[in-house]
Amino acid sequence: QVVEAELARAQSQALQADIVPRKSFQSIELKEAVAYVSEPGKPREEAFKLGPINLKFEPGETVFICGGNGSGKTTLLSLITGLRNPDGGDIHLDGAPMSAQDRASFRELFTGVFSGFHLFDRTYGLTDDEVELLQERMQELKLLDRVQVVENRFPTLALSAGQKRRLALAVALAEDRPIIVLDEFAADQDPANRAYFYDILVPELAAGGQLVIAITHDDHQFGKCDRLIKMEGGRVVSDQKQSQQTARAVS
Repeated sequence: QVVEAELARAQSQALQADIVPRKSFQSIELKEAVAYVSEPGKPREEAFKLGPINLKFEPGETVFICGGNGSGKTTLLSLITGLRNPDGGDIHLDGAPMSAQDRASFRELFTGVFSGFHLFDRTYGLTDDEVELLQERMQELKLLDRVQVVENRFPTLALSAGQKRRLALAVALAEDRPIIVLDEFAADQDPANRAYFYDILVPELAAGGQLVIAITHDDHQFGKCDRLIKMEGGRVVSDQKQSQQTARAVS
């Protein structure tokens, strides 16, 4: 309770008001969005600059993001999800600039598994129906022989790195949000689970109308997305529609 009270006091004003979760969206667009990432105490001149970024996302798309280490992929993901506010430019939701008051409900559009994810030992925030869906997803992801849900808790989290990531994915899927973001999910999966992710799960989510945004280095899987965004030096150097095999530069 003490920790929860401290977290409540540390929240931004946008999070202190009642949040009405969004159940759908028409488009999310980054317009000339810029972000600076620097170590505490360092001047902006020495910061890593992302952008300007111009990208638009719509429901039902499967978007892969690739690029070398330090190219800005994870920072871009934090901008898209509203975890980081742009230092310049705008984010438009359904065609209108997003205000500070919109940010909390905007974040409710998203679920996902980031590279530095954390697993709690209980199903915080999930309804009974979502816990039931969680167990279905755990079965699909071949986890029930290692861990189960007992009274809304996970009795053990003594799992391999790949199993922990699949459990985090199962929780994200149980939340059933309009957008799911995944940062190198398949990197520590065995071939069977990697194939399930690319060949079954991702197409299923997109067919159901969810926007899937995934950072990946699996170049042999690039043909399985609708769009492939390539990052270099904090900029989007191409946004390629895979179905047409045509690329357009994005500044």
